[in-house]
Amino acid sequence: MTHGVRAEDIVQRREWFGSNAKERPRLRTVWEIARDVLKDYILQILTVSGVLVVIINMVVESEHRSTGTAYTRRGVAWIDGAAILCSVVVVCLVTTVNDYQKERQFQRLSDTADAERTVLYSALPFFT
Repeated sequence: MTHGVRAEDIVQRREWFGSNAKERPRLRTVWEIARDVLKDYILQILTVSGVLVVIINMVVESEHRSTGTAYTRRGVAWIDGAAILCSVVVVCLVTTVNDYQKERQFQRLSDTADAERTVLYSALPFFT
């Protein structure tokens, strides 16, 4: 097309065809990303197993007698399960932050790619 679109036709074309602008995709919030991370099957298994380990160890552990002194392991029985749950939290946080940063970076890249377009109006280049 050597002549391009005439300037007086622009308004009419926008009414007929609508705007030619791309809609920005809605960015997910941190909570939506974290919810999606927690949908991972392995993290669900680890979470359930961590809770079960805490419950079982607290119920099963009783007082032991060793070398004539009584001590209880119930006070430290929760540590194994808590360690599993802490690892799930760390993995979830790291993955969420990583995905959040990637989405923001992609949005910035998309904005710069859409920043300059050349359109011919009345055979003259016009940058939008």
